[in-house]
Amino acid sequence: MRYEIVPFRSVGSLNIGMAKTEVRKILGTSVLCPNKTEDGKHTTEFYQDADVFTFYDIGGNAEAFEFTGDKGVYFDNCDLFTSSKDEVISLLMKYDSDPCTEDSASIDFTKIGISLYIPLGEDVEAILVFKKGYYD
Repeated sequence: MRYEIVPFRSVGSLNIGMAKTEVRKILGTSVLCPNKTEDGKHTTEFYQDADVFTFYDIGGNAEAFEFTGDKGVYFDNCDLFTSSKDEVISLLMKYDSDPCTEDSASIDFTKIGISLYIPLGEDVEAILVFKKGYYD
């Protein structure tokens, strides 16, 4: 499957703001993960067959999708998993020249709603696509 990122809107057929029931129709069976926030109101589901985590807001609507493994996630016709990390970072910096790097493994491009997880500075291991204001 090809997942094309449209910043702050969608990744393939997965839309930001989509209800859990709609996400489940697309991705199949999920496993509920521990809450991502201390308030316990936000939930996370993992869709093992698709290698996708979905993060839901208090109302149960998708606010972010995280892809792991080589799943054909594209932005501007570039496969973010199979391209070199330097190529991916260079491409994303065309759209957000001031990414946030709170730790050595993550790069957050908040102007386009994409985060990369690159442990040990090697290959892209995970891609998070999120709604506007997700990190506010």
